Amino acid sequence: MDGFRSPPPDGVSYTPTKNIHATEIRVAKSKTQFYNFRNGKFIRRNGYLMTNDPIIITKENDQYSFVRFFNPVTTRVTTGWIRIADLVDPFPSEHK
Repeated sequence: MDGFRSPPPDGVSYTPTKNIHATEIRVAKSKTQFYNFRNGKFIRRNGYLMTNDPIIITKENDQYSFVRFFNPVTTRVTTGWIRIADLVDPFPSEHK
């Protein structure tokens, strides 16, 4: 998970514009699909995360987490539901 250990690409800087309540930081384990939640069901949509994309979790529901992803290339923020099983901790414990 080099995304958290590597310096940002040349010319990229981040300036906070508002605070968002987040419960956890995770990265995508592999390419993983976004879902919408409608009428009590999770419905697959076109958006997805790529391997090692970092996200913040803002809430959880059953087997899904509602996440927020900032794309530094496009500067767009994407939110939606991702399966919890498709996310991993970028800061694994050193204790085994």
